[in-house]
Amino acid sequence: MDRKIPAAMAGLLLLFSAAVNSATGFMGISGSFLSFDDGVEPIEPINIAIRAGMALNEYIELGGEYSLTMIPDTFTFGSFEIDYDVDTTFLFVKANLPIGGGSKLYVLGGATHVTVTGATVGASAEIDDSGTAIGFGLQVPSEDNGYFAFEYVTYYDDSEFDGFNGDFLLTGFNLVYVGYFR
Repeated sequence: MDRKIPAAMAGLLLLFSAAVNSATGFMGISGSFLSFDDGVEPIEPINIAIRAGMALNEYIELGGEYSLTMIPDTFTFGSFEIDYDVDTTFLFVKANLPIGGGSKLYVLGGATHVTVTGATVGASAEIDDSGTAIGFGLQVPSEDNGYFAFEYVTYYDDSEFDGFNGDFLLTGFNLVYVGYFR
């Protein structure tokens, strides 16, 4: 009985090692049109994201994405203009369903961390929280061993954000390009 556990662990390690050795890496970039809705007035910045990871096979990919605001959403409060940024970090598992011609439908989900920053002349404030993200998309192959994708992701959906109560929802429509490498 005691020898079965180390043998099983060694077997799992060999399987993981074989999967990693046959994996294909990927890197990509995307434009993200985000909407952070706090139930009062949505914040809608435009972000750029960098994505990287590995495709274990045709059906499963593991990756991470970091998104930062390129064009903040601006609100006027009295005589102040406040710029709002929404930055995200997203670790995901992506499941692909080939549909023909190299195109795939997919779902992705994982852990996310969201930071909202409001800044005006000489002052800024930041709140952040973590949650679970889920999304879906369509990818079509490019001619250079990559793909273009259109995806919709709910990065955050909760009734509390960094200690504040309310209905908080962060969604994104992403236009993605990813290239594979070995």
